[in-house]
Amino acid sequence: MFHEKDPSIDKDIIMSKLSKLRQYLNYLKELQKSSFENFVSDFKIIGAVERYLQVSIECMIETGNEIISSLQLQRPERY
Repeated sequence: MFHEKDPSIDKDIIMSKLSKLRQYLNYLKELQKSSFENFVSDFKIIGAVERYLQVSIECMIETGNEIISSLQLQRPERY
C-alpha cells in the first residue's frame, strides 16, 4: 500500500487548509444571522453563502487529497 518507508503528511499544508476552512465557516456563521426573509430576497447574501459553502467544501476535499497523496494511498473513486 505504501511506496515509501516513511510517508509523512505535510502538517503546514493541512493546517493552512484547515485555517482557511475555519475562516470560511466563521463567515458563514456571520451570514447565518440574517433573517430568512432577508436571505431569500438578497442576491448578495445568497451569492456569498453559496461561495463560502463552495470554498469550504473545496478545502475539505483538498485536505483529504493531501492526506491521501502524502500517505500514498489509493485515490477513492468517488467523494
